[in-house]
Amino acid sequence: MKKSILGALIAFSIYLPVAGADETSVFPMGIIVPANATLTINRKSDLPRAVDIFVLHDGATLSINPDIGSIEFTARKAYFGSNSRIVSNGKSANRPGAHGSIGPGGAECKVGGSGTAGGSGNVAQKGLDMKLNLGIVAFGSLSIHANGGNSTGGGNGGNGGTGGIARVGSSNLCSGGNGGTGGSGGIGGAAVRGGNITIEWWDASQDLALDLISPVLSSGGLQVSVNAGKLGSGGNAGPGGAGGGSKCRKIAFAKICKGSGNGGSPGGKGANGPTASDGQVVITRKHS
Repeated sequence: MKKSILGALIAFSIYLPVAGADETSVFPMGIIVPANATLTINRKSDLPRAVDIFVLHDGATLSINPDIGSIEFTARKAYFGSNSRIVSNGKSANRPGAHGSIGPGGAECKVGGSGTAGGSGNVAQKGLDMKLNLGIVAFGSLSIHANGGNSTGGGNGGNGGTGGIARVGSSNLCSGGNGGTGGSGGIGGAAVRGGNITIEWWDASQDLALDLISPVLSSGGLQVSVNAGKLGSGGNAGPGGAGGGSKCRKIAFAKICKGSGNGGSPGGKGANGPTASDGQVVITRKHS
């Protein structure tokens, strides 16, 4: 970074246009983040659409709230120190789907109730879409992160209810009821894509040859991460309920017994959430 440039800038400041003026034509206007510091943009209105000067010193980070959805940002003169970053990863979902409820127990000799299905997993947030127009004056290294957040898994299915106990009264003898069917697992939350990043850059320096900037951008000096988030896995199947118990009764010299019911079938495992694609990255050089 050139000392003559740094001496003219005020660290960690945002110059905004005067009230009522066209923000793209009021000067001076700039964003400067000092070394190893982070400037957070929470609202779209906090980030001017265009600035004269944009500086990320060594290790500086511009963090943008992904709730903004998308941005288009122009810096007529951009200066990037080593290990500078622009970060706007999508937020991960924080709760899995609700678990299903246990089915009710069966009345005497009756089948137990079915467990309810687990709830669907929650869907995360995609990475921020960015369109950056940058006139590069100095370039150390820059990484841009706009990955999708991770979605959560579906809830587990509820257990099937226990079958009703056998009956061995004087009439209407019956075996124990079968256990209820377990609930199905919930569907996992859908994966979300990474942000789409479009960068158009041009040489804005007076003493740095264009062919010195291009190799830095293409050889690891610029790294862009727009991976899709992880999908939510399907919830586990609810196990079937236990069969109703057997019962015996002694009548005179005889003993009458009715057997227990069969265990219920488990529910189906929930399906995983659908996948998503990585974000797209387009980098072009604008020739003056």
